[in-house]
Amino acid sequence: MRGPYREMLLSHRRPSFGPDDLGPSGQRHEEYLNQAIECLEPLCQQNPDVADYRHLLALCYRESTHDFRSTQMTTAIEMLEAICRDFPGNADYRLDLCETYARVDAHASVWMAPDRELARERLEKALAIADELAAQHPYEPNYIVAQVSIHHELGLLSRFATGSPFEPRRDDALQQAEVHYREAWKIQQRLASDYPEVAHHQAWLTVIRHSLAMVLLAQNKQQEARKLLDDSIADLKAMDRSDPQTMFARGFLNRNYMAYAEMLRAAGDVEASREMLGKIQSPGRGPGPDFGGRGPGPDFDGRGLGPEFGGRGLGPDAGGRGFRGGRRGFSESSPPDDQAP
Repeated sequence: MRGPYREMLLSHRRPSFGPDDLGPSGQRHEEYLNQAIECLEPLCQQNPDVADYRHLLALCYRESTHDFRSTQMTTAIEMLEAICRDFPGNADYRLDLCETYARVDAHASVWMAPDRELARERLEKALAIADELAAQHPYEPNYIVAQVSIHHELGLLSRFATGSPFEPRRDDALQQAEVHYREAWKIQQRLASDYPEVAHHQAWLTVIRHSLAMVLLAQNKQQEARKLLDDSIADLKAMDRSDPQTMFARGFLNRNYMAYAEMLRAAGDVEASREMLGKIQSPGRGPGPDFGGRGPGPDFDGRGLGPEFGGRGLGPDAGGRGFRGGRRGFSESSPPDDQAP
């Protein structure tokens, strides 16, 4: 499909804004999206057999909300499911359905069992599609990126479900999170090896390694967790040296220092814990545990630097972002920005 309707849809695919952003950019985003929907709805009614119109309208509905439980998201899923039934061999349609299933908010979902189950159901459907696409197209990295992202999100959903104030801690959920993190780690290692020139594949290794270390610490598997944190810190230091302007490396290095410090404190080594906290640096401010007088808070100036931190994150699935380059997400063609998305 060519022409203004497609341009209206593509106009909203900006790197870091969503429909509810404040300010002129967010308002324009929402205006363009609404214009695209207004154009596409009658086109779909008049031309029900034109898959491109239905496809674009489904994507517009998806992008118009951040709530995976919303009517818009449900409608987008139903439309994409129908399109995929009509065109089962179209990999692009299947990947869009996969991405739409995966648009869940794991942080919000962990607190209420019905939301958590819906999120898990959709993520498992997304993973099934991603696994099929990766098996059918083993040299297409977008499908492998999707596998990693979904495994990581499933791990996140299980890991934080254990901290709900409404339910007792579940060791089986931690074990389930570990399984998903290990699978994400295994796949991401292959991606980083196959595409060593793609910076964000290397960065994602540190993100997944940190997530795995956290769930291992929660299960008192300190020896392996310590090794993972050591490796992550070494890699992030190298990234920071190679490009000191990259906020990701410095910010995520701080998170690893904080995790390491907490591990040491829990082991009773308070002095070593304080020493580790002293290594925390704020970009442009130099080292210091007081982080410019504000403290090394978990949100890194309120922004967060990982797919599990504050819902922002450097992840394909973080903050409602997609799997593919140009699709509001990282891929083999889009390395990490020098700011947290």
